[in-house]
Amino acid sequence: MLFKSLIGSACTLLGTAAAFKIAPVEVKAQAAALLHSTVRKSHLVEQASMRVELLPALSDNYMYLLIDEDTREAAVVDPVEPIKVVEAVRKHGVKLTTVLTTHHHWDHASGNEKMVKLMPGLRVCGGDDRVDAITKKVSHSNTFKLGSLNVKCLFTPCHTTGHICYFVTKENSSDPPAVFTGDTLFVAGCGKFFEGTAEQMYKALIEILGRLPPETRVYCGHEYTVSNLKFARHVEPHNEVIKKKLAWAKEKCSNGEPTIPSTLADEFTFNPFMRVKEKSVQDHVKQTDPIETMRSLRKEKDGFRVPKETLSEALRTVLRMRVGIMKVKVISILEDNYMYLIIEEQSKQAIAVDPAVPHRLLEIVKREGLCLTAVLTTHHHWDHARGNEALLKEVPDLRVYGGDERIGGLTDKVTDAQELKFSSINVRCLFTPCHTSGHMCYFVWEDECTDAPAVFTGDTLFIGGCGRFIEGTAEQMYHNLTQVLGSLPQDTKVFCGHEYTIKNLKFAMLVEPENEKVKEMLSWARARDDDDKPTVPSTLIEEFEYNPFLRLSEEAVQKFTGKTDPIEVMRVLRKEKDKFKKPKERLPPHAMLALEWGLLRP
Repeated sequence: MLFKSLIGSACTLLGTAAAFKIAPVEVKAQAAALLHSTVRKSHLVEQASMRVELLPALSDNYMYLLIDEDTREAAVVDPVEPIKVVEAVRKHGVKLTTVLTTHHHWDHASGNEKMVKLMPGLRVCGGDDRVDAITKKVSHSNTFKLGSLNVKCLFTPCHTTGHICYFVTKENSSDPPAVFTGDTLFVAGCGKFFEGTAEQMYKALIEILGRLPPETRVYCGHEYTVSNLKFARHVEPHNEVIKKKLAWAKEKCSNGEPTIPSTLADEFTFNPFMRVKEKSVQDHVKQTDPIETMRSLRKEKDGFRVPKETLSEALRTVLRMRVGIMKVKVISILEDNYMYLIIEEQSKQAIAVDPAVPHRLLEIVKREGLCLTAVLTTHHHWDHARGNEALLKEVPDLRVYGGDERIGGLTDKVTDAQELKFSSINVRCLFTPCHTSGHMCYFVWEDECTDAPAVFTGDTLFIGGCGRFIEGTAEQMYHNLTQVLGSLPQDTKVFCGHEYTIKNLKFAMLVEPENEKVKEMLSWARARDDDDKPTVPSTLIEEFEYNPFLRLSEEAVQKFTGKTDPIEVMRVLRKEKDKFKKPKERLPPHAMLALEWGLLRP
């Protein structure tokens, strides 16, 4: 997920009110749209019959330009960054006739309308009426021609109810076929069951995709290979194929190179979701039925972050932070989110913050003998609020607090400076609109306690960074960071919504290359990452030392932006961060501008 302006910024794509007609699941990609450690390179797969160019988009998406070598006719798969697609079409000198949309989520389909405007007359295929600009709705086994290539539509509902994969072949060709799997099958993984069931995913992976020729090349929707293989290693720790594949994938990603394509034959050797009939996989989840194995694997993967064997006992499921008699559990979920449990140790009352994986939260509550009384929701995006309704069904009298009526399961809408009381724990609601128009941070302290308070900042303040201005302005973020959060006690511990620290600090290094605190913090964060340990919390006083969005009056930051007014500095920093891709070796600022920010593009 990455950075977009005309080159594809999530802010651009989601910055208008019209963009928010999308369902909450689309926000998953937007919330995950963060920086990669290296520039992701395009890659060309050439065969006699077809050519496929992998076009990296956002921060971990892939678009694909599919070219029929005989006729020079082309199709594009999931063109979320249309300008990049148009450039590739011109580079290859092909005639683009078709858009193949795997599903309606914004990070796959939101570029369709612009593609049609840029290149009128395109045929836009998809299996769901929610697909933007659709002109041809397809269903299972529909076939059509792309030049001399045959395209067969494979209906694979689960991630979404209208998901389509596209199987591409050439008659009388010895070349391996290709399948574009969107968010159904990934390298070493599969998509989340947002709108479907384990039964549907089993059918999609095993009975539909799994029956294609084993040499079929798999072109999936995201670069999730390393994280998927870490989970696969957790499931099958003695599988040597997984170990070798993970080492290979880490090397590829460190060089900015794709791990795509794989083949179906390969997937059956290391992808746990394709290996649900294997005894080693079934033993891991204590199931014998392949569909139940699929169900258990997905549930575990949704809450998975770190292989348990790599952590000390104290960090096996959560990181515990003690603040007086109040304890904060830092719980890693999804790809890079955090949810939190605030626990009053004497009464065993617990407050959850952004519990997006409710089953995992309830397991901890039950194990610890806690009484879950409230949920504090920072904002309505799915990766923060999606667990609320499930918790309400399981926990009688639970109260769900938040500042936005779009929050699922909301029982109590709070306002700025409103205070809540839970035994000896006090909560002050801080209205911080910008990332979303109803964003709330929560400042938490204990009665008669001299220990440092805590603030839960959601997607407003991150370690070394801040959230995107999706529904707000630089003026609002300036107010949030400097006047609302910045006025809290300097020793306040900051618990943010995502593990974005390394990516943020790489941008901070670009802004202030001589800042020794940034260098020190980046080195520390990398060491934490190597050990699969979280970097939260920080403190406000630390943020003022290395977070460029809190250092707006510093000479080096102003020099980088070419501005002196703090709000203009904020505006320029955010714009540049949205375009930022960190090369393996840091380039001079002018080279970064030319090569990374697309200033030479039309």
